[in-house]
Amino acid sequence: LTPRVTQLIKANPEDFVDFLRRIESKSVDTVNSYSINAALEHRKGELEELVRRLRQEMRRNKELEQKRTEDEHQWRSILNSLRGIYVGILDLDMRILWGNDESYRLIKPLEMPPLAVCHQLFHNRSEPCSGCGAFRALETGCVEVEHTMQCLPVPLKLLITNVPLRNDDGVVHQVLRFG
Repeated sequence: LTPRVTQLIKANPEDFVDFLRRIESKSVDTVNSYSINAALEHRKGELEELVRRLRQEMRRNKELEQKRTEDEHQWRSILNSLRGIYVGILDLDMRILWGNDESYRLIKPLEMPPLAVCHQLFHNRSEPCSGCGAFRALETGCVEVEHTMQCLPVPLKLLITNVPLRNDDGVVHQVLRFG
């Protein structure tokens, strides 16, 4: 198989399996199934092995996705049960992607819009605060600890730890904040 054919098969394994079934049943109207069968016969074992591996990979991916969903639910439950500890995740643009229940209790009076920008919401600033630990953690890839004053309806002093989160390629793409 050419790399392009292999790529197409991997991208749409169900379509490929359906195609093979139609060929085997000789129900393909627009294709001479006899010539296709003859051309594929000498590679039938290879194709069957490819289909078997693709099905196995699809099952494994489904199991991994289910496990990831279960793990995520468990972690969210644990983080949401923390009292007195703010936990949040920011992206590279300092948008608040997620916060635990305690963080939302803390900022509830602000009526936070979806994907609010941290420095705009808490400090009414257009740029990240000078010395911002989250910003430094995103830039340096190192854990940063900071003392900060949140400008909520009631000023609140916090000690916040900022942990850079990396994607599968090892690139920092988010920061976990807790304090």
